[in-house]
Amino acid sequence: MGLFDKLFKSKKKDDNYEILTTPEKILASASSPVLPLFNVEEEYGDKVYSFRISEDFTVFDSHCEMEPAYQYYPYTDDKYDEYCDELPVIAIGPNDRIYDACQAVENDEEVTDLEITKLEGNQNFLFKTTFEERGKVIYAYGFAGYTAREYEAFMLTYNPDVKGTALELKLKAALDNVIKTYSERDLDV
Repeated sequence: MGLFDKLFKSKKKDDNYEILTTPEKILASASSPVLPLFNVEEEYGDKVYSFRISEDFTVFDSHCEMEPAYQYYPYTDDKYDEYCDELPVIAIGPNDRIYDACQAVENDEEVTDLEITKLEGNQNFLFKTTFEERGKVIYAYGFAGYTAREYEAFMLTYNPDVKGTALELKLKAALDNVIKTYSERDLDV
């Protein structure tokens, strides 16, 4: 089982991944107000990056290359116990398709594997895209090659039953806001 598989705990059957269903309570949360933002600051290599993310997302340890990782659970009145593979996730990590697209964009080549929207004037991210992979929908931003997380993805993953719903709009807006607040600086030595 690969690292991406471990994060999503998908079960593979004849090269297909199990399609999970989002809990009704989570689907209904689209109309709830967005919770306040909190600051995140991480060291990675010779850089420090920071961003702000809604308290609708709870940090969890993915035990793989997807770090940092945050699971969508907007209910402050309930106790969040542990990772649940039916819930949406925002995380930073590798993805082969994003990696290839980042290199193509930086080399002024055509991106053939993904439909992308290039981000002009953004110093950290090259493009954004939405695609399906391993039974999940992935909405992602591709990191530029000179950043702390070069050629990786800042991504939102969710189940296909969220597509076309108000929750999808809320989740994408949450990642868009993370990207707007993202910054990097060199690590003070």
